[in-house]
Amino acid sequence: MTQLLLSKYNFNRREFYIDLFSQWGFFRKGIVASDIHPDDLTMAWTAFVSTYMRSSEAWFGAFVVARAKFIENRMNGAMMDLHQASVEDGRRCAVPAECDCPFCYKGVPSISTKKADQDDGPSTALFNATTRLSHRIQRRHQRGSSSEDAQTIYELRQKNEDQQALLARIQQASKRQRSET
Repeated sequence: MTQLLLSKYNFNRREFYIDLFSQWGFFRKGIVASDIHPDDLTMAWTAFVSTYMRSSEAWFGAFVVARAKFIENRMNGAMMDLHQASVEDGRRCAVPAECDCPFCYKGVPSISTKKADQDDGPSTALFNATTRLSHRIQRRHQRGSSSEDAQTIYELRQKNEDQQALLARIQQASKRQRSET
């Protein structure tokens, strides 16, 4: 049953568990001047995992609430709200094609809320969901927090480090040549 509930939405589980770990306060750094042993974080994570592995109803209820909040505050939550508002409004999905709505079949075209099928325009719920998703997309682009952006940044840094290493080798070789002559 747990696996079924977890697989209902496609979200980054690693990010979710780390977020849950910090929210539930299993590890607190405390005063900056105090000494922290390297095993403290490991012990805190072990306590979190052992709490997670218990099958108590209270923990599972807290887990469901935390997961709902996590999904609501992520991109998938905004897409889910917009998809649901579109369906309730009697329209095709209004999630932009570049977002790749996880609730629609691949290849099904989405609509823009500006090109509504009905004369009276989109409902308030659909308009609000569209606004929320557009704000999430803007924030993602501003922060560069998507995994693709992070991968691109990593690749650019790697190329930059390689270029700097090559430049350093060239400079060393030119210094050697000057010293030999």
